[in-house]
Amino acid sequence: MPTKFHKPRKRKAAAGAAATPVAPQSQPPCKTILLVDDVAECRIMTGWFLANFGYTVVAARSAEEALALFDPESQDAVVTDNAMPGLTGAELAHIIKLRSPSTPVVMYTGQPPADQSSLDVVIQKPAHLLTLKEALDHVLSPGHEPSGVSQPGSPGSHGQPRLPNSAWPNPAGSCPECA
Repeated sequence: MPTKFHKPRKRKAAAGAAATPVAPQSQPPCKTILLVDDVAECRIMTGWFLANFGYTVVAARSAEEALALFDPESQDAVVTDNAMPGLTGAELAHIIKLRSPSTPVVMYTGQPPADQSSLDVVIQKPAHLLTLKEALDHVLSPGHEPSGVSQPGSPGSHGQPRLPNSAWPNPAGSCPECA
């Protein structure tokens, strides 16, 4: 059964409390992420973290479960680990790109694959979860050109953006079990 994470609801002011006017914030439209990780602690922490930034997260325990859940009409991007039982994250990314070349695939892993041609971004753990959030913001931004196996001239593994694990000096936002 997939896990769904939603943005926490704002609490109403206590009865009798004066309402404080708040300037409207310009928030990006809600995006749905398919999150794939076989380690429950990492899946839950990452899903919770992204939900706090307004993403709706559908979580899967395996690449096989993710493929059964994948719907390019309702999911805007895929975040996957690589080293999982069964299909690897790289194999999952390849199948996702065959089904939907425009769907961004971000790999957040301690063991990046040699072939990164189906990946839009690779983030090597340990890395702060803010690095993942920034990568998602980037690949979901208007005008972003997704990589993929079906695009001619795709930069492949040599031109893929790579966010180093040293992007954040303190990986406190990363799961120690995931590294």
